[in-house]
Amino acid sequence: MLNKVKSTKNYELFELVRENRNVNFKHVDKLIESMKTLDLVVPILVRKNSNSKLSIVDGQHRFEASKRLGRVIHYIEVANKINVKQMRQLNENQQKWSMNDYLTSYVKSEEDPQGPYHTFAWFTNRYKFPFQINIDLLCNTPMQATSMSAFREGNITIKDLPDAIEKADFIVSLKKYTKLYSKRSFVLALVIAMRNSVSLDRERFRNQLSNHRADLYKCDSAAQYLDCINVIYNKNLRIKDRVYFNATQKNNGAYIK
Repeated sequence: MLNKVKSTKNYELFELVRENRNVNFKHVDKLIESMKTLDLVVPILVRKNSNSKLSIVDGQHRFEASKRLGRVIHYIEVANKINVKQMRQLNENQQKWSMNDYLTSYVKSEEDPQGPYHTFAWFTNRYKFPFQINIDLLCNTPMQATSMSAFREGNITIKDLPDAIEKADFIVSLKKYTKLYSKRSFVLALVIAMRNSVSLDRERFRNQLSNHRADLYKCDSAAQYLDCINVIYNKNLRIKDRVYFNATQKNNGAYIK
């Protein structure tokens, strides 16, 4: 599959692959400093396109660093049959992809603007929730090894977008009552409560929180925030009207740190 190493300073020969992750220029800056001290010849991998351009399959950060330094680009042409999935795997050998890298890549390659990754990106930009929360709300699946693997493999399914939006809008509405509304662990605790077998009555919690704000304080974990939610949700209510939410992983699939 691999041919001999070639070299050039004609940077216009090369182009980035649209479906690749975005260039991280902080990483490029680090590479530049490293290359000034020790410039090892590590060829980038390219494939020739129908327009005669050389698309960078692996090594876009090294390319950018070498270009900014005015250095020679060493490259190897690989078979055109290398697909996007294989390109991601090659890239991970150099620097691990984040979940946002995968999201960016799938959005670029997904043809349907209403597809699951476009929807996931829209939801992420709108609500600014941590990745874990978005997986939970949109896919109705707690973020764990299986859900992360499915996301990386391009196999996510948006279960109920209107429901996810309603829940997200409810979480954001709590901004009126607490500065903790955007804290990852607090939001996760709310998601767990809404996913519980006896789901959280959102209007009841909002009213209770407005009257008992002092009972919500900064905690170290979602489990501790869930304790606060239970106290607020049931405060001054008759015993028969009280409801408590369970954070046990066995019962509701919660992934808690």
